[in-house]
Amino acid sequence: MKPTKTITRPVSNSISWLPWRLGFFLLTLACFALLSAAQGAQMPSPTPARGATGPTGSTGSTGARGATGQTGATGSPGTKGATGATGSLGTNGATGATGSPGTNGATGATGSPGTNGATGATGSPGTNGATGATGSPGTNGATGATGATGPEVASDFIYVYNTSAEVVAGDGVVTFSNAGPAAGITDNSDAVVLSTGGTYLLEFHVRGTPSVAGPIVFQLNVNNVEIPGAQYSSDFQNTVIAFTNSNSLSAVSATNTQAVNGIVTAGFVAGDIISLQNVTGATGSVSVTLPADGPVNASLRMELIGPIGVTGATGNTGPTGPTGP
Repeated sequence: MKPTKTITRPVSNSISWLPWRLGFFLLTLACFALLSAAQGAQMPSPTPARGATGPTGSTGSTGARGATGQTGATGSPGTKGATGATGSLGTNGATGATGSPGTNGATGATGSPGTNGATGATGSPGTNGATGATGSPGTNGATGATGATGPEVASDFIYVYNTSAEVVAGDGVVTFSNAGPAAGITDNSDAVVLSTGGTYLLEFHVRGTPSVAGPIVFQLNVNNVEIPGAQYSSDFQNTVIAFTNSNSLSAVSATNTQAVNGIVTAGFVAGDIISLQNVTGATGSVSVTLPADGPVNASLRMELIGPIGVTGATGNTGPTGPTGP
């Protein structure tokens, strides 16, 4: 803030000389009147007629100044003169030196909490920070106790096959000319005998020519009864079909070799007899000729795959290692 400049006006003389001059004049007139009255009392004779006023004489020299009369009564104050024009502002004084800081006042009492403001809009997600360094691996927990050992699964298996020429009659079974590796299962040429009960995986293959046109059909039996899901038929799409001029079916060739493959999983008991039977034809009356042309024309493979031993109890989990830095 700029300092205010104060203008001091000169004090005018409040004593007016006009009343003093008037008083002096009146006093002089009073003295003159008293003198005239005294002279009239000494000459009581009638006043002669006044002659004409003579010419005014020359002004006499000014007499000595009389003594100063008493001070007359103070006249009433004159009317206040008009306010003078405001003087121009003076130049700002130099800024004073900064005072030393005052001591801090005592801390005021804590005000009551204000009401919560409205929740602001959610800001946009910040950029992901840099991935921290990978902590060192924690120590491995203690190894849990080993579960109880389950019962052993018998590893019984067999593979038999045929390469010789053979005519398998309708409802007849295949005779195998050769035996491959085997364990726990006996080869009886036209059947195999199990020594261990359990669940087995069985696969078979037959390649031959039917005596009547159509696909060839074979199935696996247990004790001369079909194993559920073990009957398979060959694909008939390669059989030669002849047509007459009227485009009607006239003949079907039975000279083409057919092939059939099958697979099944089934449960058996010790002593069961497994065989591969020809059931081609509506009543199983169609024979199938297996060719002696070198490759295998019939085969049977079996493998014991169950039962599975009981799983041992899971050991206790080891303690978790410390988290890396």
